[in-house]
Amino acid sequence: MSNTAGQIIKCRAAVAWEAGKPLVIEEVEVAPPKAGEVRLKILYTSLCHTDVYFWEAKGQTPLFPRIFGHEAGGIVESVGEGVTHLKPGDHALPVFTGECGECPHCKSEESNMCDLLRINTDRGVMIHDQESRFSIKGKPIYHFVGTSTFSEYTVVHAGCVAKINPEAPLDKVCVLSCGICTGLGATINVAKPKPGSSVAVFGLGAVGLAAAEGARISGASRIIGVDLVSSRFELAKKFGVNEFVNPKDHNKPVQEVIAEMTNGGVDRSVECTGSIQAMISAFECVHDGWGVAVLVGVPSKDDAFKTHPTNFLNERTLKGTFYGNYKPRTDLPNVVEKYMRGELELEKFITHTVPFSEINKAFDLMLKGESIRPGEESAGVIREVLPDGSCKVALGSSGNGETITALPNEMEAVVPRKSDKIKIMGGALRGSTGKLIGVDGTDGIVKVSIVSVVYSQSELLQKEVFLVELVDSITKSKELMSHLKAVYFLRPTTENIQHLRRQLAAPRFGEYHLFFSNILKDTQIHILADSDEHEAVQQVQEFYADFVAVDPYHFTLHIPSSYIYMLPAVVDPSTLQRFCDRVVDGVAAVFLALKRRPVIRYQRTSDIAKRIAHEANKLMYQEESGLFDFRRTEVSPLLLALDRRDDPVTPLLNQWTYQAMVHELIGIQDNKVDLKSIDKFSKDQEEVVLSSEQDSFFKANMYENFGDIGMNIKRLVDEFQQVSKSNQNIQTIEDMAKFVDNYPEYRKMHGNVSKHVTLVTEMSKIVQQRKLMTVSQTEQELACNGGQGAAFEAVTNLLNDDSISDVDRLRLVMLYALRYEKDSPVQLMQLFNKLASRSAKYKSGLVQFLLKQAGVDKRTGDLFGNRDLMNIARNMARGLKGVENVYTQHQPLLFQTMESIVKGRLRDVDYPFVGNHFQQGRPQEVIIFIVGGTTYEESRCVALQNASNPGIRFILGGSSVLNSRSFIRDLEESQRVARSNTSIV
Repeated sequence: MSNTAGQIIKCRAAVAWEAGKPLVIEEVEVAPPKAGEVRLKILYTSLCHTDVYFWEAKGQTPLFPRIFGHEAGGIVESVGEGVTHLKPGDHALPVFTGECGECPHCKSEESNMCDLLRINTDRGVMIHDQESRFSIKGKPIYHFVGTSTFSEYTVVHAGCVAKINPEAPLDKVCVLSCGICTGLGATINVAKPKPGSSVAVFGLGAVGLAAAEGARISGASRIIGVDLVSSRFELAKKFGVNEFVNPKDHNKPVQEVIAEMTNGGVDRSVECTGSIQAMISAFECVHDGWGVAVLVGVPSKDDAFKTHPTNFLNERTLKGTFYGNYKPRTDLPNVVEKYMRGELELEKFITHTVPFSEINKAFDLMLKGESIRPGEESAGVIREVLPDGSCKVALGSSGNGETITALPNEMEAVVPRKSDKIKIMGGALRGSTGKLIGVDGTDGIVKVSIVSVVYSQSELLQKEVFLVELVDSITKSKELMSHLKAVYFLRPTTENIQHLRRQLAAPRFGEYHLFFSNILKDTQIHILADSDEHEAVQQVQEFYADFVAVDPYHFTLHIPSSYIYMLPAVVDPSTLQRFCDRVVDGVAAVFLALKRRPVIRYQRTSDIAKRIAHEANKLMYQEESGLFDFRRTEVSPLLLALDRRDDPVTPLLNQWTYQAMVHELIGIQDNKVDLKSIDKFSKDQEEVVLSSEQDSFFKANMYENFGDIGMNIKRLVDEFQQVSKSNQNIQTIEDMAKFVDNYPEYRKMHGNVSKHVTLVTEMSKIVQQRKLMTVSQTEQELACNGGQGAAFEAVTNLLNDDSISDVDRLRLVMLYALRYEKDSPVQLMQLFNKLASRSAKYKSGLVQFLLKQAGVDKRTGDLFGNRDLMNIARNMARGLKGVENVYTQHQPLLFQTMESIVKGRLRDVDYPFVGNHFQQGRPQEVIIFIVGGTTYEESRCVALQNASNPGIRFILGGSSVLNSRSFIRDLEESQRVARSNTSIV
């Protein structure tokens, strides 16, 4: 926290100068707290009808100027003398009623009506000295019910402040300070319905819906909603209401209608309207002998409750309640925990979100709800957003406090690429001064990866970006560069927030524009706000791009040490949790980018897939439910979590289509290929880009087999030669001018031709050196169910061939072991021994370790049982000399999985749903995430599936993009870690 304790704080507040007049955003002075008081920094506040009622001042004694607001969440800035249960930095909810802890009511378990701090709407000053803590130029501004949360800072009696779990999202739990707890507690604490009982709720506004939610939580089987607006029933269904009665639809009293519906009356009723007739009906509709009616609404002062005494004599009970019988300091933290456990859904109560600068719009929405015509929704809470604590809101000197949510463009599927949306940072990159981009240096995903697949170096220069640095390097440097704008693109990690905190304490740059690739926590926003004492931060935005989209339907998280997924029971729990958190964050960012919330399924045989699926479900449906509350489709999208070990064959095979082959033999990282290790490479081609967006030839040929690539490159060379010949025939000034105009395109074509010729030439050389045509033929026969005897002979011959590399020998034995694990233990042991004798590096039992991790007993799918022996043509068409079309009949297990989804045959027993979210019908969007990594062969499979089934779109994601080398490295690292644990291997 900033060191403001004991000082007057100047901040913004929405001041009501007159009854019924628009509120005015003013700079107010907030005095320090006195004895027994607390000063809170309000981060979120809600508007409910009570604020509007007293703002209109109809029938009350006007008390203006005044700062309204009584539902909020914030952080303790400082405490007054004698306050011991709160300290600066605590997360807290201010409440309009209190708990002194000393009076008879506070000491009684049956009451929450504190003698000292009971609500007093006519009091506009603090109890301690009868003075206001707010002022404008010396003029006092009145408080409202002791809270006044329409201000960035407020002073509240310590007995009216509930300390809560700091992990609880304040933008959700802020609604608990009044109406929600009133209705919820009226049912849970006072009516106390039993499981299977019936409950009638009179009035389906926010309080009534909360009462219905309480009945749902309590296990009531029949929840009857009573309201004069029939359209509210549809909304009420979300809160458990399953029957509806509109008194206007009947010619008899509504209590008689309910008694007939329920064979004598409901077990419990809760009245939430304040109508005296509704109160009487709520009492008379409960069953004699055990029925309990609870009154919540406040009637007019002249109303009289009239019912026959026989209703009491027949053992009906009538109760009243105040704030749901919750003691604020004692009970409210428990209600927050109920939300954190997923038992209470608060997101349903929030109907609108507006910036603090538009607070009058919130009042307009509330007033519109009062006279709304049938067919429109009016119930709920309107949440307001304060500028330096809200979700996705600008900090520092951003000015208007607008709510900002930056989402990537969907492009063809998930890829955030070169569009106006993905380039939302362009606003920060415009201007006359130079810029620096700071990127994450601690995590492989958001350092240079995301920026590099979106912006080329030349494009950054066009934006006057002269430097791209890692954030930790910027922190270490002391050089002052106030002429530069700093644009940061970071993951919202603790380390990065601390880097920023240190930098903002002593700013090196003139402006800071902060973009985060995922959801910021409330505490992180608070740290940034408090650190920005120099007001250098111009904007803070969440920009959901916490992944690298390598292709239109393929993304990766670039998680280092992906081997962790193989050993969930062995690795350090904190290490495993970081891995799971990273996966869940990345997957969440994809769905936020697509504006979707999926139903989730997982591979039953994988503990890690199950854990990730459940944690993703918790994030999307509980912790950040409001953020994922997008427009629903007829059939929800599907997220399917798989384990790489279910198909260990695909990453072990040699690849023979262009993109997959380049990655297997040379390597692709973020759509770039490093050619520095290749002999005779051109200096300007140390690193080349293979991007379907930037390279039309690659886009057209990325999934073609190697033989066809050779022919297509020959045609590309022929075209270039024709262009070169025409350029050589320059005889006139006009010819020269034409050549100069076309020169950039000519250079681009030259570079493209040179790049592809270099790649194919290098891969041809590797194929010949390693005899990969021969090796691959055996691999394909093993993968596609060749005969066991022939396979054993072929593998043995290759193991004895001195020209076959050690890694190719290893892959062959691994493939044989996976295929014939249960069929030929003797022959398998012979191959193990042969491998160990020929390859000293692999005497370590790596094949046996693979079987323990991904053998037939561990897999859900059948890698080999559904494949028929294919008649392989030995003499395929030839392309260029030295480049042959080779066998590509293998299909990944993923193909079968997608086919099952398309046909609606993905078995629930093998791929169960998470929670209570099921799918009716075939999904139109499916994201398949493979824990442990994807392959480019699977990416090709997804692209072909999408092309052949336009009614359903698949997107593939994984923790990394594998080739055989990286997959084997993960196995080796897993084996090393497992050996350190005596219970494994």
